[in-house]
Order: sequence, then C-alpha cells, then structure tokens
Amino acid sequence: MKLRPHQLDAKSAILAKLDQGITSQLACLPTGCGKTYLATSISESFQRTLFIAHRQELIAQTVATVQRASPDRQIGYVVQGQHDIEAPFVVGMVQTLANRLHKIPPDWFDLIVIDECHHATAKTYRSVCDHFQPKLRLGISASPERSDGADLSHLFSEISFQMSLPEAIDSGYLVKPIARQLLTSCSLDGVRAMAGDLNERDLGVAVDIPERNSFIVQKFKEHASNRKAICFCVNIAHGRNLAAAFNAAGIKAESVAGDDPDCADKLARFAAGEFQVLASCMVLTKGYDCPSVDCVIMARPTKSRSLYCQQLGRGLRLFDGKADCLIMDFVDVASRHSLISAWRFFGYDAAPA
Repeated sequence: MKLRPHQLDAKSAILAKLDQGITSQLACLPTGCGKTYLATSISESFQRTLFIAHRQELIAQTVATVQRASPDRQIGYVVQGQHDIEAPFVVGMVQTLANRLHKIPPDWFDLIVIDECHHATAKTYRSVCDHFQPKLRLGISASPERSDGADLSHLFSEISFQMSLPEAIDSGYLVKPIARQLLTSCSLDGVRAMAGDLNERDLGVAVDIPERNSFIVQKFKEHASNRKAICFCVNIAHGRNLAAAFNAAGIKAESVAGDDPDCADKLARFAAGEFQVLASCMVLTKGYDCPSVDCVIMARPTKSRSLYCQQLGRGLRLFDGKADCLIMDFVDVASRHSLISAWRFFGYDAAPA
C-alpha cells in the first residue's frame, strides 16, 4: 500500500497522539481522499482490528479496500449469519455487534475504527463503544458535524487530523466543482424544521410537484445534457417522480432507495452507463463510489452541512477524462430557513457571478 502525502501526515499524527496517551481520536478527510485506506494502513500496527460500519454497502466497500491494499490479509465478519473474530481484521455491522457483545471479550481488539463516526451518538454505537477497551479508538468521517448539534467529545478526545474539501480540491485529490444556481418559485415557508434539518414529510409535499420536477429536467437538458448525474431527492416518491420526468423527456433515468431490492443491480447498471441519471433517496450519501459521475443535482433542500458535504462528494472523485463536476443547486424560496448551498458551503456570502 502506497499512501498519499496527506494520508501519511494523518497516520503520523494519529500514531504520535497515541504515543502521547490519547486513545480516542478522530480523523476527518473528505469523501474520495482515502479514509478506509488510511485506517487499513494504521491497522497494520495492531494485532487485532475491528472496523465498525452501519450499512451493508459500507461493509462491502471496506472489504474491497482491504483486499486491494493487503491481498493476503485474512478478514473476519460479525454480520448477520457470521461471527468470526479470530481474523486479524474484522468488519462488523454495528447492529449485529450490539446484539453479540456478550460473545466478545472487551479487550479482544487492539484497534477499533468507527466509519462515518458522526453516527456514533446513536444508542447502538454507544453500547458497542462502551463495551470495548481497545488501545486506540479511531473515528473517521468526511463530515463530523451533526445537524442536531450532538457532541462527539464523549467518544473522541481529539481531532488528530483534518483536511477540508477545498484543501483536497486544491491539492488535486478531487476534481474541481462548478456550481450553478438555479432559482425556483417553490416556497418552503410552510416546511417545519426538525432535528436540525427540514421535516421530510413537509418538504416532500412542498417540492415534489410537477412544475419543479419539470424545471429540474429542463435545466439538466440545458446545462448538463452530456453528463452522468446523481439526483438527490427528498423521499421515495420524489425520486420516482423525478426519474419519470427525466424519462418522459428522453433522458434515461431510474430511482433507487434504501429498501430497494434491486438496489445493487441498479447501481451496477448505472456504473456501466446503461442510464444517465440516478435519482436517490437516502442511499447514495455514504459508501457509494462511482467516479465517472460528473454532475450532482441538489433537488433536496437541506439545512445540514454534513448531508450537503456527503452529497457533493459523490461527484468529486477523480476519473480518467473527467475535468470537473457540475453542481446543480436548485434554490427555492426559503425566507424562514437558512439552507446550505454550494456558495455558502465554500465560504461565500452570496452566489458569485
């Protein structure tokens, strides 16, 4: 495994902090900058590692990364139907781990890595973290901020390394984003706020309307007709309706959601280029890697900086022949809410000309 300079810096910082006696640490790197490779490299300094994730696709992605980095390394699983903790590198689903803590000694693992660690305030994560006594607990995340303002300091003593998205772009680890502001006449003033973001039910009613969906398709044809796009939607119905609107306009599209039994097949066909637009509801914000995507359609308004960061990151990975990624920011009338947009995310007070 050959680490990039920022990964080497992160590894050195984490191990130096451990030498100072800091046994719970947080490392923040943008999507596409090798968080799992970093964790895999660090695990080589420990006898037994547990890598914790909360979704099956994250488990699969981690295993693929470990196998690329260390083809001979034995991998164990603590997931539904499997319980192998003898391997030097174990991947575990947090829900399964929480139900099997009585089967695993607290000091069994020397290193525990928590993927997408901003989720670690949940009860299942807390029970798992409280059970184990590793030499190092390491959280990794692209966006440690939580929309509900919950604090992670009870799990992680220090942020040992942090790289911002602009830093990653400037360093050439991600492609340049080009943001386009697209103003709609849709009002969000009737949408309530809840847990630091917009109420999903209210938001779906407000934005999943034929006029706005048609406007999104129209602007895509105008500005991104030759691009491969992920479109982030509010809910399942919104995703289906937007996919139908794209197809009606002659643009091949499909929708995917977290409980979709055909999810894996759709993602594979999208990666193969069988259709141009994939409308997503709560399934592609984490653990999804399709580097050829060069357009992100922000059809879901949000107050959450972390959610926006995760969505944005889906289009910024490097790919042969890919020069940039177009971010289509659909901005609604929202006098009651302070929403995240591309220009606010990158530190502008207003959209640049």
